Amino acid sequence: VHSLATKPDCICGNWVVPVNQLLDREYRRFRGMEYVVSHAFHGKCVYLALGVSGFALLQTCVWRKLMSVKLILASGSPRRANLLQQIGLTFEVVRPDIDETVEPGESPVGYATRMSASKMLRSRGLLKEAGKAVILCADTIVVLDKEIVGKPETRFDAITVLQRMSGKKHQVLTSVTIGETTSSKQRSFIVETIVTFRRLSVSECEAYWETGEPADKSGSYGIQGLGSIFVAGIDGSPSNVAGLPLMETAAELKSFGIECLVQL
Repeated sequence: VHSLATKPDCICGNWVVPVNQLLDREYRRFRGMEYVVSHAFHGKCVYLALGVSGFALLQTCVWRKLMSVKLILASGSPRRANLLQQIGLTFEVVRPDIDETVEPGESPVGYATRMSASKMLRSRGLLKEAGKAVILCADTIVVLDKEIVGKPETRFDAITVLQRMSGKKHQVLTSVTIGETTSSKQRSFIVETIVTFRRLSVSECEAYWETGEPADKSGSYGIQGLGSIFVAGIDGSPSNVAGLPLMETAAELKSFGIECLVQL
């Protein structure tokens, strides 16, 4: 048994102790009180029950899920990392380097799908010695008038794109690919969100560029920041616009043994 936490979490009056390996039942004394620690296995996830001995062997217990399936985010995007943290997931990060050139005649859906699949292929190569893990790859693009709008290279590019989107609707497409490092199991899906911009003045676009926010964003704006003041409406997943559709991603991760919510 690994050492008891010096400052364990307290939930409903019961101490939760982080334990990696333990026997079916083990008695410990902590802060002068006797505790009973037991454990059970449920699928690929390990649950721990901790109760104070006294009126009954386990008078009360608290269940804590330990995620036994390692998740790897194959993206250098801090926005995707923040979104995964928002739903309580822990993960490692790799940054697959791929060619993101759009092929002649390639559709927006085809491009986004190819990008996330290419990231998966590259990540599997990088993680050959990583052991069993689940890899999450995603690629988000902005589409205006059936044209893929990339990241701006210059101030002029950003202001031009923002003026084109002024008062109009555009699409945000995210292709997500999830797969295992030790098997060929792999699933992909794509999510579309329609974003409507209010009318923007040129001076607003210029001031927005000066904040630095548009420089590394597809479509030259970030909905999680100042760019949100341009958005008049959203039809679809809001988190998709930030880089990852959380509802759909969480549902698919569940089929790989990774759950965001533990049902007791």
